[in-house]
Amino acid sequence: SDDPRCYKLLGGHFILSIKMVSRQFGSFEPNLVLILLVSFTFFWDGDSIVVTNGFLKKTMKTPSSEISKARKYQADYKNRERKRML
Repeated sequence: SDDPRCYKLLGGHFILSIKMVSRQFGSFEPNLVLILLVSFTFFWDGDSIVVTNGFLKKTMKTPSSEISKARKYQADYKNRERKRML
C-alpha cells in the first residue's frame, strides 16, 4: 500500500515513511517512474511534535545512523529547552 506508515522506535521516537511516485516527463527517459521512500523521525514534547531529521530510505530497514542522529537531535532539543526554562 502507498499509505503513509508510522513506526515506533525505542526511546520514544517514531518514523513516518511516505512513498512518493514521480514521473519524469520531458527527460531523456519519458517513461521513467521514480519511487522514493521519504522518512522523518520525530517525537512528542507535550502537545507538540518535534521532527528531528528527514532522509530517503533505500531499504525497508531504517539505517542505525539515522536513529543515532534522531537521538542526538532530541537530546540537543531537550538541553536547549531546559536552558530556555531557567
